[in-house]
Amino acid sequence: MESESTADRFKEVIESVPSGLIMVNTDGNIVLFNRQAEQIFGYLRGEVIGRPMEVLLPERFRSAHVGMRQGFMKNASPRQMGTGRDLFALRKDGSEFAVEVGLNPVDTPEGTMVLAAVVDISERKKAEGRIQQQAQILQNVHDAVFLISADGTVLSWNPGATKVYGFTEEQMIGSNVSVVFPIGEEDRFTTRVYPIVSARGSFEFVAKSIRGDGGEIYVAVRASKFRRAATAQHAVLICANDITLQKQLEQRTLEISEREQQRIGQDIHDDLCQQLAGIGCLVKVLEKQIGDLHNVGAEGLAQLGQ
Repeated sequence: MESESTADRFKEVIESVPSGLIMVNTDGNIVLFNRQAEQIFGYLRGEVIGRPMEVLLPERFRSAHVGMRQGFMKNASPRQMGTGRDLFALRKDGSEFAVEVGLNPVDTPEGTMVLAAVVDISERKKAEGRIQQQAQILQNVHDAVFLISADGTVLSWNPGATKVYGFTEEQMIGSNVSVVFPIGEEDRFTTRVYPIVSARGSFEFVAKSIRGDGGEIYVAVRASKFRRAATAQHAVLICANDITLQKQLEQRTLEISEREQQRIGQDIHDDLCQQLAGIGCLVKVLEKQIGDLHNVGAEGLAQLGQ
């Protein structure tokens, strides 16, 4: 009775393990296939018990796996299968998926068997692929993209940031972002940017910054709240675009506009002076003519009087 109770408890443990458990005998045939293994592979245990475990592998791996399995049985020890390599398994419907497999030899009255713990990591691989793709995109964008912690420490620094600011990743990671701010504004991030981003979620502004060579640049910045998985405190994601040339063109346009306005004003002044001078001359001529007419009229009246 006690042995039966122990066997029942062992069976309950096997069925409740969140990993797929598959036991293979010395001939490589499946002798145990738990509930989680059924969910992972899509087989009922009755469909695989007694069959070679290679039925769970893609066709291209089967022949080579037989030799590796036999080699493992000769020197069996607990280990992770396929360290440093991607492992793939095959579902009943013919679809392949990525797995992690741990191997453990188990001594039984029937001889040494191998218990394999199988974990479906296909979703994790997809997530890793997306992260790698995003990282590759980030490495190739021309804009500066970097992450700053709440205290102003730079956590990441892409090649675009090196191009914009002139500081390398090695120089900036772990340094305070204040090094890119002008003298007198070193606390701009902690006193202005971080509080606003914390309250609003994002913040856009134009700022003057300092390059690694000491030169000044203007950057258009979008700062966004970024939740870090490793800590409850959020960081700030900075996307900055160098608009120095645009600012220089705007300043040049303004200067040209001001000079043109001054020139137009001077031209108007000169034209007005000329017109006023002409009017002055005309007035003098009219005054003379009116004076002459007055004299003629006076002489005429005098003659009539005589």
